[in-house]
Amino acid sequence: MYISYKMVENAVFFKGLDMVFVKRLVVALVLFALLCGGLSAQNVTDVYLNGDDLNNKIRSYSNNIISLIPDTTTLQNVWSVAPDGSFYFGVGVNGSFAFTDRTQVSNIATGLEAFGADNVDVTQFPDSVPFLPAVTFDARIGFGNYDFGLAGTWIDETTLEEAELNIFGKGSTFAMQSLGLDIRYSINKPLSLPKILPIIALQGGYYFTRTTFGIHAEDTGKTESVKVDFRNDTLLLGVHVSKGLMLNTIVPYAGIRVFFSTTHSDYEWATNRPVMTNGRLFYNGARYKSPTILDDTEVSSQFYAGLGINFITYSLTIGGAYNLDTEHFSVNFSFRYYLGAL
Repeated sequence: MYISYKMVENAVFFKGLDMVFVKRLVVALVLFALLCGGLSAQNVTDVYLNGDDLNNKIRSYSNNIISLIPDTTTLQNVWSVAPDGSFYFGVGVNGSFAFTDRTQVSNIATGLEAFGADNVDVTQFPDSVPFLPAVTFDARIGFGNYDFGLAGTWIDETTLEEAELNIFGKGSTFAMQSLGLDIRYSINKPLSLPKILPIIALQGGYYFTRTTFGIHAEDTGKTESVKVDFRNDTLLLGVHVSKGLMLNTIVPYAGIRVFFSTTHSDYEWATNRPVMTNGRLFYNGARYKSPTILDDTEVSSQFYAGLGINFITYSLTIGGAYNLDTEHFSVNFSFRYYLGAL
């Protein structure tokens, strides 16, 4: 607003006062107002959350997760034995981890440590993940040249929280629901292959997985959160080769599989401090929810191998896998109880 000295001189409020004093007072007030405005603006820019930067980090994080889901999911129902004409029926529990490179491991470790500290700042949300875990229960029945497998799990966000297992850092949450089924067909007998050769089985399967990650942080007067959700459908085709040794006590196995994977993902974040996004500053904070992102079907291939150790009615399986396209490594382990005979 423009204020002239003439306007000051003519103002009724200043009649009878020394005009030199009045002019100096006006100048001082104007400078004080400008100084306060500058300090206020500087304070806001010092504490606001960069929403655009956070969105970019979450998208990077999502892309990182998407590449891991097919390997983690499909390693849940790997059995060392293959259909060879005998009957077997078993149930078990499985665990697997898919790892990224060490650089990304360092990035997320640093990011999560800072995010879980007293200074709340969701912009420190890491843009990568060091590993993707999965746990399922499975069952498999084999007879003749076929066997059928079924695997699934249900872990909601409160399961690990109640057990005080914050696997991705302080304030983190993790949820997973999955269902998978597959069928294998042994070609040894139909092709009249010698019994000394390993069992060769063709495999086909479908797996659905929903995985949710979240981090919630609180500090005095400040609350911030991030939540990312993934829904994946994977079809697989593969070849499994295994050979029972020492009366089937030890069963080494190996194989290769091709994945056709599609993932839906979305995310949301919230903060109650000033946030800048898309060139706008929201002084009282904001809540953001992304549109659903549907990726194109991705094709990748995986080589896997391992060892099964059988103790009459119990079996332990340990193995690993390497994705030839995304270039990351996974491990799997399982413990099973056979209700039938091998």
